[in-house]
Amino acid sequence: MKSDTAKGEIGVKAHAWVLFSVCALMLLPVASVQGTIVNLPDKHVSIDVPADWTWQRNYTIVGVTYDLWIEGPVSGGHKPVATLLIFPWPGSITDDTLYAQMTYSIDELKTSYGSANVQVVSEPVNTTLNGERASDATVLVTASGVTIRERSVIVASGAWKLGYGLALAVVDVQWSNYSATFSTIVNSLTVAEKEKTAGGLSMPVIIGIGLVVVVVIITVVLLAVRKKSQAAAILPPVQVSPQAVQPPAPLNGMQSFCRYCGNQVVPGAAFCPGCGRRLV
Repeated sequence: MKSDTAKGEIGVKAHAWVLFSVCALMLLPVASVQGTIVNLPDKHVSIDVPADWTWQRNYTIVGVTYDLWIEGPVSGGHKPVATLLIFPWPGSITDDTLYAQMTYSIDELKTSYGSANVQVVSEPVNTTLNGERASDATVLVTASGVTIRERSVIVASGAWKLGYGLALAVVDVQWSNYSATFSTIVNSLTVAEKEKTAGGLSMPVIIGIGLVVVVVIITVVLLAVRKKSQAAAILPPVQVSPQAVQPPAPLNGMQSFCRYCGNQVVPGAAFCPGCGRRLV
């Protein structure tokens, strides 16, 4: 079960939902933007607003500021109103806490408007919405002689420790005109995934650092190879002199040479083996 503090926060939200439901009977000012996917990056959520509906951020009414205020087209002198109210979610998210969250909100409605004026049409049901745990319920609230049908969906995000309270209030006799549209709005609510971290760094940062390291290593290796190549290029070529003709070993420690060509000859030889000239 949730703490009294958490219940108190949700109780305020529940009471505010009824107040805006009553205000929905009036012709409210037209918002400025139509038909788009609204991103709330500061709240880590996005939601689709139908093309013929208008929306405003941080709209304050009856003392409550809604993160997103959405108005439908006028029908029969009334406008359907949908809201998104985001609040901290302390503690764990379980079937019990989700159910308790929604039932506590309904109890606040009964306290504010009297049990006889609040009828639970659809009991709180735990479900999932785009991967997040949620609770869904529908009630009828009779105020000032008018019966308003209000569907509430609470989505809990464990990653961000936030609750996303969606609600649609419309005059009961017109509910069938808007229920499908509200379901589309609800189903479009998407909570952003939280970046995985390691050592306090996000994965994109870690990947970026790894790429930088790889580039540095490659650069160092290439520079080393280039430097070695340049050093090899400036070394003087090795001069290899032709091998000198080694004369045969002298016979008996003596050696003779041709007086014409200088070729070594055998002592006492009559002719030079090199030039063929007569020596004696």
